Amino acid sequence: MDQENYQELQMLDYQLRQLQQVIENLDNQLVQVSEIKTSLLAFEKINTEEEALMPIANGIFAKGRSSKDKTLLVNVGNNVVLEKTVAETVKMMDEQMVELENYRSELNAQASQLMIKLQSYQHGGSK
Repeated sequence: MDQENYQELQMLDYQLRQLQQVIENLDNQLVQVSEIKTSLLAFEKINTEEEALMPIANGIFAKGRSSKDKTLLVNVGNNVVLEKTVAETVKMMDEQMVELENYRSELNAQASQLMIKLQSYQHGGSK
């Protein structure tokens, strides 16, 4: 294998590792969004007379009661916070999951193409 092919092989390997890292991060985001959705659905079922634990940060909770209307304040980006119902917020999480899954599919397709190129180099082929 000449120097040019070796460098291209190294570049393809690097790109594949980078894509795999992004896919792993997307998987983590999908898990987080799914957990948020589960929490929202549980929140919707809380009786307003019952005291509940409200998450403040990872592992930190406050005791409180939900309001009767169960309106949420949701950061929708660019430091914009809107009032949304639980159903609207769940719908927003569903849409976010679809976007993340679509992006993940695109990245998996790119990773597959890179793996095919890498295999062709490893079996003596070139570009």
